[in-house]
Amino acid sequence: MKLWKKISLVILGLIALSQIPAVYHLYQTQAQSAMITEADAAYNHAVHPSNGFQDFAGVIHAHSSVGGHSYGRFKDLKKAAADNGLGFVIMTEHLGPDNDTYGKSLEGIHNGVLFLAGNEVAIEGGNRFLVVEGFPGLAEATRLPIKDFLEKARTPERLALITHPENGDMNNSADGFEAFSLHNSANEMSKPAFFADAIWSLPGYPALTFLRHFKRPNEALRQFDQISLKRRISLFSGTDAHANIGFQIGGDTENPGFELIIDPYEMTFGIVRTHILLEEPEKLTKEAVLETIRAGRCFIGLDRLGTTRGFMFEAVAGDNRWIMGDEAGFADGLKLKASAPHKARYVVFRNGEKFHESAMTKRVELDLKMPGVYRVELYRDDLGSPFESLPWIISNPVYIR
Repeated sequence: MKLWKKISLVILGLIALSQIPAVYHLYQTQAQSAMITEADAAYNHAVHPSNGFQDFAGVIHAHSSVGGHSYGRFKDLKKAAADNGLGFVIMTEHLGPDNDTYGKSLEGIHNGVLFLAGNEVAIEGGNRFLVVEGFPGLAEATRLPIKDFLEKARTPERLALITHPENGDMNNSADGFEAFSLHNSANEMSKPAFFADAIWSLPGYPALTFLRHFKRPNEALRQFDQISLKRRISLFSGTDAHANIGFQIGGDTENPGFELIIDPYEMTFGIVRTHILLEEPEKLTKEAVLETIRAGRCFIGLDRLGTTRGFMFEAVAGDNRWIMGDEAGFADGLKLKASAPHKARYVVFRNGEKFHESAMTKRVELDLKMPGVYRVELYRDDLGSPFESLPWIISNPVYIR
């Protein structure tokens, strides 16, 4: 056999061997997807008693072509939100000196989904914020010092939320903190490992293929825990959806001749959501969404790992209850309770340190012996690697003073 043929066979053999992990991951992903689907179907068909709250899943931090850096069209956003069963979407169009996008994004109810229009801005010093809703003069306000900026951006009618917390000074008065970012998670994953899996698994299981390469956002959660020791603040997930990984050929953004987008809204809206809890029978309105997020009555759900609707984390004493975001005075007999739609491992944190860890269970109840800032993370260990190290649910704290 000629040398070049031997070399070619060796190269082909090495290529084939290199694909074995990715092929195994495809097998794993198929099994995990089937397990998630079966468990969700059983839960969704069961009868669940009311806990007094309505759970609305939504997406915070989404962009369209209006703000640039995106191929996304309004029609795509409307369809993806409805197809994913969302209650609300918070748009956060980029804002620049030559591109004032205030009032130009989606607002109101479309396909049964409530859209709120906001802006993503960068201010002097490096901080980035999501301002919901935007306002005239926001572009000029970004040139102010952070304290003065937040005095303008935070009002009873709107929120200022920290985004990309890896940038800037976190010692500020913002209403919320982006503790899980889809954008940051994608940036931090190993690109060679992801692309190897993508060849085999992305066509059939796009969301799970991304998720298996995500990690717990350790630094963001550490930052959040430090802030929450000083004051009440709400954590949320940022989808940072752009629908811009890919390309378009011919035509224009609204009507391209051909396009290939591997991060469509349809997929990203199904990976991670922020769930808000409204007391029954309160209606889902713009004001209710903003106030509930401000109050921290919400949690992060990586819903592609299984439905999180029905999760609850609260402190109780007799007939009194304080749910996520609430503040209670410490007293004898106070208990922490958490429950979820599926069995999971519960990791309870007190003041940012691990306080309790359970085995796989649907609910946890703990007697409290001291005050503190308590929150919980849930892990679907039953799904196997790598999801035993990626939170399925991240709650907001209950503040026990």
